[in-house]
Amino acid sequence: MMNIAMHDANWPAAPRTYLPRITQQNPNDSIEATMDAAAHGVLKSLFPDFDFAPALNAATSQIPSWVDPAHISGGKADGEKIAALMIAERSGDEAAFSPAYTLDGVPGSRGHGVRPVRRTRSTRIWGGSSRSP
Repeated sequence: MMNIAMHDANWPAAPRTYLPRITQQNPNDSIEATMDAAAHGVLKSLFPDFDFAPALNAATSQIPSWVDPAHISGGKADGEKIAALMIAERSGDEAAFSPAYTLDGVPGSRGHGVRPVRRTRSTRIWGGSSRSP
């Protein structure tokens, strides 16, 4: 979600967008600020217990000093709109991770007794071996 919001925030490089395009406040608004705010808005919505403000401030501080602060503020406002659109678009999704499905009680665990993949002719060939069986 964050990556798509950032993609859609990058106006010049995104001739096709996932979300409906918003109307920019000003065509001179900072695309960097728009992308930063879009990422921040999505992450803040998905993970409300985390503070992403330091990351947003660090990213925004990378914008060159010659960029007009009004264009940075406008870019942030556009990014917040894009983040809100992304959250609204994906609001009906179910959680992809179910903590009830864990092997050994540890998320990501491979479990005991997992057998290695049986090597076949195709795995030998695609695995880098050029020899025939």
